[in-house]
Amino acid sequence: MRHISSSLNVTADTLSRISENKIPSPIDYKAISKAQLFDKEFQLLKSCSNSLKFQFLKVPEKNTELFCDVSTGRCRPFVAKELRRRIFETLHNLSHPRVKATVTLVGDRFLWPGNKKQFAE
Repeated sequence: MRHISSSLNVTADTLSRISENKIPSPIDYKAISKAQLFDKEFQLLKSCSNSLKFQFLKVPEKNTELFCDVSTGRCRPFVAKELRRRIFETLHNLSHPRVKATVTLVGDRFLWPGNKKQFAE
């Protein structure tokens, strides 16, 4: 295998210069925050759930504030119905995992009722 000098390997050079702060997130956290305010399902879940623990948290790097479930030890923002497909596609399209892996991937990071059932469809 031939070694390519780093100065001549444009792809490696470009990828090594990417900063996490410069990569735009395809997930619109401001839209999630705004949708939470008007989502009836979320309001009902927030007032009736015994197993979920919601906190209003500031997300400085996204410059927004979200209601997140923290009952699992991870911050999982509630996602309103109109944004769920976009969240699913964004995470699923990273590596096209199977159903079980997608359920885990999304469920560890976001919250909405019935997500396991939706992924199996």
